[in-house]
Amino acid sequence: MSEAAAATAANTGGSIAPDAGGQDKGLESAVHPEQVQKQIKETPEQRRARFEQAIGKDGEFADFYQQGVDNAVKTRLARERAKVEKAMAAQQPVLDLLMARYGTRDLARLQESINADADWWQSYATSRGISEQQAREQIALQAELGAMKRRAAAEEGERRVRVQMERWDRQARETQSVYPEFDLRSAVKNESFLAMLKSGVNMRTAYEVANMDDIKRSVAHRATRDAEARLTESIRAGGSRPVEGGTGGQPGAATKVDPGKLSKQEMDKIMARVARGERISFS
Repeated sequence: MSEAAAATAANTGGSIAPDAGGQDKGLESAVHPEQVQKQIKETPEQRRARFEQAIGKDGEFADFYQQGVDNAVKTRLARERAKVEKAMAAQQPVLDLLMARYGTRDLARLQESINADADWWQSYATSRGISEQQAREQIALQAELGAMKRRAAAEEGERRVRVQMERWDRQARETQSVYPEFDLRSAVKNESFLAMLKSGVNMRTAYEVANMDDIKRSVAHRATRDAEARLTESIRAGGSRPVEGGTGGQPGAATKVDPGKLSKQEMDKIMARVARGERISFS
């Protein structure tokens, strides 16, 4: 797994963002064929094994995964705590009545007193048309079901974290296939990038928006480098190839100028001519 899932889950505080749906087209659409081929050949089982290895004990991203899980658990516990406190506030008047009836404010002793209250159990059972033993089993079963629901909720929270991490892992690899310089551990330090991920924006789109200026400079640099390479090749070719049939294409432009003495503005004009397909010769 790339740094995608784990590093981001740790920095988003375990929050789970909705999937924005598919991959948005970026500033560049080229994907390395070998990486596409690798993704096609890799089975779900192989991807799962690679993911488990990366987050397992001593795995490359075990610490980030644990941070993500811990943050998700803390967030869920905080929500549950708030719910419990609200419920306790509503139940406190009833609890006060029970404590007054049984003469204790200790919860353990209160439970013992209720369990030993044969009159209450008989009244409860009679009102439901069951025996006292069935009444006790019914209440015990309800308590167990409540505990199971709470455990299931905690497991679902962890499952959602894992699903989100796998999604970010996939998106990080796809982003890096287009932008080799992309590094998620550094990217998540950008608050704008992180905020977009939290809201469900696709990782590649978030990276492009958050780093638009840098990407434009990189694209411009590559374009200039490619133009210079074409210019060099054109100078080397220098009109030495005959034109088929004596016609066709742009005529070669010959000029006796030392390329080393050209200004940047003059070189830009020459590169623009080369980009249009014109052959330039300085001989």
